[in-house]
Amino acid sequence: MEAEHLAPRYLHELSDGERQKLMIARALAQEPALVILDEPTAYLDLPRRVEVLRLLANLAHTSSRTFLLSTHDLDLALKVADRMWLMGENGAFYTGAPEDLVLSGVFDAVFSTTGVRFDIHTGAFDFSSNDGAEVAIIGDSAIALWTGRALKRRGFRPVYLKQAPAPITYIEPFSDGWRLHVDGETRTFQSIHELLQGLEAIYA
Repeated sequence: MEAEHLAPRYLHELSDGERQKLMIARALAQEPALVILDEPTAYLDLPRRVEVLRLLANLAHTSSRTFLLSTHDLDLALKVADRMWLMGENGAFYTGAPEDLVLSGVFDAVFSTTGVRFDIHTGAFDFSSNDGAEVAIIGDSAIALWTGRALKRRGFRPVYLKQAPAPITYIEPFSDGWRLHVDGETRTFQSIHELLQGLEAIYA
C-alpha cells in the first residue's frame, strides 16, 4: 500500500486520499478474500480517485482477493473494472465486462435520458443538443477533437473531415491557432474561446 511513511502522523494531518489508503490497508491487514467498499473515491479529487482505483485494480490482479465496490464515477469504472453490475429501471439487472455492456447497448439504455446519451465512440456521456448548425473540422488531431468538444458544448454539430469541403463553414486547426472559413472568407483565431465567439457572431 506504500503507506508506512504515514505512521508517525496524526489522523487530522492526513489528506483524504491518504486516509482512504489507510482504510483500505486496515481492511487488507485482515487478509479477507473479499473486500466490499462503498464509494471509496467519494470526496477525492481526480488524481486521488485515479490513484485509489488503480491501486485496487493492481491488488485484484496481483493477489487472490476480490474487490467489490459501489461508485458513481462511471468514467473511471469503465477504465479499471473487470466486471460491472448495473441496475436499470424497474430493478432490471445487468452484469458483464464493461466493454460487453457498452457494445451490447446496455450502458446506453441504463444511463441515457432525455438530452443525455452515452457516446459509444468516445466512451463518455454527451449532453449536447443535436439541433445546432453543422460545422466541419478538418483533420482528426487532438486539436481537432478538442475543438469539436467545444463546439458541441456550445450547441454546434461538428463533423470531422480529412480535407476541405465545398465552400461551406469549416474550421482548419493549425499549430498556432484556428482558421475559420465562411463563404470564401478566412478569419484566424488564437484560442478556442475566440473561435467560439466568432462562430456565435456568425450564427446569431
